[in-house]
Amino acid sequence: MSEMEPTHVKLLSLQRRIYRSLQAEAARLMGETPDSIVKYEKAYKEDFRSCIKRVSLSNKVALIKAIREADVTFVADFHTFAQAQRTALRLMRDAVKPGEKWYIGIELVPSQCQPDLDDFQAGKISLDVFQKRINYAEEWGFPWSHYAPIFDWANQQGIRLIALNRPKGMSALISRQRDSELEERDRWGAGIITDLFEKTPKTKGPRPKMIVLYGELHLAPCHLPEQLKQVSKSHLGRALKSLIVHQNNDRLYWKLAQSNKTHHSNVLKLQRNSYCVISGTPWGKLQSLVSWADGEKETVKRIAEEEDFEDASDFDYLSTMQTYGTAIAELLNAKVPSYEDLTVRTIEGADFVELLESTDHFRARELQLIRAHVENNLRLYIPRANIAYLGTPSENRAAELAAIHLQRILSRAQEIFEPKTDDFYRLVIESTFGFFGSLILNPRRKCDLPHDHERRIESLKRGAHEETQGETLARKVSLNVFKSEAALLKGGNLKAASLGDVFGSRRMTPAATLAIMLAARYVGNVLGKKMHHALIKGVIQSDDVKRICLARVDGAHRMFEDKYVELVRSVGPIHPDLEPSKSAVI
Repeated sequence: MSEMEPTHVKLLSLQRRIYRSLQAEAARLMGETPDSIVKYEKAYKEDFRSCIKRVSLSNKVALIKAIREADVTFVADFHTFAQAQRTALRLMRDAVKPGEKWYIGIELVPSQCQPDLDDFQAGKISLDVFQKRINYAEEWGFPWSHYAPIFDWANQQGIRLIALNRPKGMSALISRQRDSELEERDRWGAGIITDLFEKTPKTKGPRPKMIVLYGELHLAPCHLPEQLKQVSKSHLGRALKSLIVHQNNDRLYWKLAQSNKTHHSNVLKLQRNSYCVISGTPWGKLQSLVSWADGEKETVKRIAEEEDFEDASDFDYLSTMQTYGTAIAELLNAKVPSYEDLTVRTIEGADFVELLESTDHFRARELQLIRAHVENNLRLYIPRANIAYLGTPSENRAAELAAIHLQRILSRAQEIFEPKTDDFYRLVIESTFGFFGSLILNPRRKCDLPHDHERRIESLKRGAHEETQGETLARKVSLNVFKSEAALLKGGNLKAASLGDVFGSRRMTPAATLAIMLAARYVGNVLGKKMHHALIKGVIQSDDVKRICLARVDGAHRMFEDKYVELVRSVGPIHPDLEPSKSAVI
């Protein structure tokens, strides 16, 4: 293992501190773990430890090939972490080809509710009726929004979903009373999967295949996969070939981070016919658990006291932003900003725009921009109102706005955006620092690189709908700026023409202004990615980041244009490690 850079060591220390803090908070919220789960988790850790003695970097192509060659693929699920469900869906989309016979097994529906699941997939009952029939809130209780895309995709592809969870209250029917509830669930799920393959007509055509989304502790080789091996061999005469896809294992993540390899492939090959996909961070997983558990307690409290806790979610994200902002400031040896006057808003509290309109603090054009951000679900920092608008909340957006809050406090910039060239570059630098800050907390985060913008523009030309208002213009402007950056790196000067004629003498419409702000964000995301990589590799130092991104506004002509040029030249071109686009990773 090569010697690590001091910045990398400091970053790891900060990340571990956040992780430990969240571990303590999760333990407090979840309470004492039952002995049966402690024993089950211990077996998982011991078995997992034995299968990662030899870990090698792999890739998405190899993993999809392995999924397609297996009879049953188990994908680990961390129920509160939306990234886990998104990754599972990406694997499904890439593995399944049109016309093939596949099943998707899910833990969140008990097996006795298979008829209800079939009715829901057939459109015979509504979502509300379906959830009531399976008692979703009480029996499962994790966010439905995490799993809904999997249901939607399965319906679109005509793939039957299979309920695998063992019905509660079955202990009296199980002969092996010495087994824990978790072990009984493993055996039950293995039986349903085996029955499914046993009932499949034996034809000369390709055999059906199955992808199973199940809790991560169940996927130790000695748990559900071993039960499937035993049960299928007993009933089918042969053991079904299974593959295990673990997700975001803490031990593996820290191993990669220690060797400074988190920016390499996010697919790892383990022993014993298993892989692990690293698509999130250990503290991101824990934060999702803490937020879910805290939300559950707030719901109980609200019902008990019959009070309105509308701002509870805002408070949670404010606390998260404070934790993230403090970590970013400490990494850069910058002054930690105060969060006392900051208000965090999400899409559920978007009515704050009406309150702003009732004041005289904002011009009509600024209010139009704020409303446009809300309507397009774009995050926005509003300094004169001390509001951080997350839109649809996520840890990435919270970290991004935490960094921007730090940047705004230290730079004292008060404008949302002025349609002028220098303010465009100010917004680029702000977006750069925001994305950089989110990478401190989630180094796996991806952004659109120049070739991604080119592909997206072609897709838009073929009739794809814009994701946000002005997306086409924003991506075209971004490509022009990227070309200008390439010229800068070859010793040339910054060309004002890179912005086209968008800052002409005519008054810009709110829609065009929003598109230019979005372009600044696209450009800043790539620069933030490059700046993060350059800092970790020691190409630039924390003082360079502070001087360029956190400098106080002094009103000088072309102040931000000059800083932008310095930043581009400091971080250099896109490093090969950053080249894979979103489509190349899971």
